[in-house]
Amino acid sequence: MGIYVAAGVIVLISLIYLFLIAPRCKKVKFKLPNVGYAHRGLWNSERPENSMTAFSAAVERGVGIETDVRLTKDGVPVLFHDETLKRMCGDERRVIDCTYQELKELSLGASDEKIPKLSDLLELAGGKVPLLIELKGEDLKTELCSVIAPMLDPYGDMLTVESFNPVLLNKMKKLRPNIARGQLVTALVSQNHPGNILRNGALSCMLLNFLSRPDFIAYDKKFPNGLSIWICTKIFRAKAFVWTVRGEAEINKFKKACPIFEEK
Repeated sequence: MGIYVAAGVIVLISLIYLFLIAPRCKKVKFKLPNVGYAHRGLWNSERPENSMTAFSAAVERGVGIETDVRLTKDGVPVLFHDETLKRMCGDERRVIDCTYQELKELSLGASDEKIPKLSDLLELAGGKVPLLIELKGEDLKTELCSVIAPMLDPYGDMLTVESFNPVLLNKMKKLRPNIARGQLVTALVSQNHPGNILRNGALSCMLLNFLSRPDFIAYDKKFPNGLSIWICTKIFRAKAFVWTVRGEAEINKFKKACPIFEEK
C-alpha cells in the first residue's frame, strides 16, 4: 500500500510541476528575424548600446532589435538596461528617480547620444524589422505595462515582449493577450544573484510560469540544459530564444534557437 501512496504523491507533484512551468497552450503567431535580434541594437565602440545610432544600424542591416524599457519618474518609457545610470552615464541615480527632462541632460558613455524613448524606436523601426522589448522592473509594480501597451498595438506580430519578471508578463497577458511574450531565465541561485533565495530558485526553475504563460523561453546560453527549459521547448514546443550570442561560431551553435546576438 505504501508503494502506491508514494507513487501517487510522485505523480501529483509531477503534475503540479508541469502545471507551474507550462507555457501558453494556444500559440500566438509572431514574426521572427532571419538572423536574430541585435542585443540592445547593433552597438560597438562608436555606437553606444540602446542608442538611436545602434538601432538605426540594425534597421539598415535588416536584423531584429532587442532592447530594454523602463519608466522615468514622470512615467515616460525609455530604453535603458540598468536600474541605475552609473555604468552608462556616470550618474548614481536610478532611472525611476529621474524625470525624462533630467535624463535628457545625460549622455551615453563618451558619446553625444541621449537615452531614447520607446516612441523614438517605434517610429524609427516603423515595422521594417521585428522588435523584442524586455520589460524591466525589480518589484511588483506594473505601471510600465499599462503605459506601453497602447503604444505597441500598431506593430502587430512584428513585436514581442519578454521579461525576467513574471508579474510584468502577467500584466501584459491581461492587457494585450495577442502580443507574444517570453520568459527570460538563467541560473540565479548558482550565480549567487542578490535577493530572496526561494524566489530566485523559483525563477531559475520557471515555477512562476503559471503567471506569465509564455509563448517562448529566452534562456542564458551558459545554462542551456535546465529541465524546465527542456520540457517547455521540447515537450510543450515553446519557441526557444538564447542570449547573449557573440560571433558567427556561437550563432551557428545555437542556430536551432532564435539568437539574441552581439557582433563582437
